[in-house]
This record gives sequence, C-alpha cells and structure tokens, in this order.
Amino acid sequence: MANADGGYLAIGIEDDGTITGVDDYEMNLNELLRVPFDFCVPSVMVENKTMDVIDKDGKDNHIVRMHVLQSPGVIHMFNVANRYAGMHKGYSVFLFVS
Repeated sequence: MANADGGYLAIGIEDDGTITGVDDYEMNLNELLRVPFDFCVPSVMVENKTMDVIDKDGKDNHIVRMHVLQSPGVIHMFNVANRYAGMHKGYSVFLFVS
C-alpha cells in the first residue's frame, strides 16, 4: 500500500462485513500494529484510529482503522529473517541478504 497509493485497513471487520471487533484480541492487535515499524524497511507511516462499534453479538467493542500513507519516492521492503521483498508501482523487487 505504501509503495502505491496508500489506503485503509479495517481491523475487526471480516471479509464479509461482519463486525467481530478487536477487544478479545488485545495481545495480537498490539503485534499487528507493530508490523509497519518492526518488519518494513524503512518503516511505513500509518495513522491508527480506534472506533467504538457494536459487534455481531450486540456487545460494545472496537475496530481499528489503519491508514497506510503513500510514501512517494521510497520503496518499502518487508523483512523476514533478513530476506527482503517488496513491490513498487507494479514492479516486484527482491533483495536477499544473508
């Protein structure tokens, strides 16, 4: 997303639109929110907003809207075990470091 036009992720809403919320997944949520900083080189700029919702069970819950900002002129790579992969404007870029 950052290598293209940016965009939004809605965390706590399923693919079919069902609102499940994030309140029961606090530990996993914190790990997920760290991904743009811990696994992307350079770090991806994001803006997060927690929003109050009523979930599919009728309970108070929350979703997180993550706005991934466009990064003009910078190619962001995803780092897993010192192996980097990325895409910029439709072109795949792979760089492996041992």
